[in-house]
Amino acid sequence: MNMLTERTVIHYPDLYFAQYCINNFDINRGIYNVIDRWFFEKNFFNVIERRKVIIEFLIYINEENTTNQRIKFGKGGVSDSLTNFWECIHYSGQYSLKRECF
Repeated sequence: MNMLTERTVIHYPDLYFAQYCINNFDINRGIYNVIDRWFFEKNFFNVIERRKVIIEFLIYINEENTTNQRIKFGKGGVSDSLTNFWECIHYSGQYSLKRECF
């Protein structure tokens, strides 16, 4: 994703942002809701920052997916993937991804 797209998409209304994630990362609304809630519970209360990290997570998951098929998480898979992603970032006012995560 280019920076211009990321800068604008994070400001979309809630429904449009969710649809953007669903359409561009091939997830369903339930998965999106789990991801959004998970980061909220990790203290990403600021919507803009939470949306940035959601996009980073979805990029991370897609880079992990080498089959080019729809990502299938299975029971508990979303939480496991989120936990793995969380371990790959550190949070100090802003998050940044470590290179070894990719």
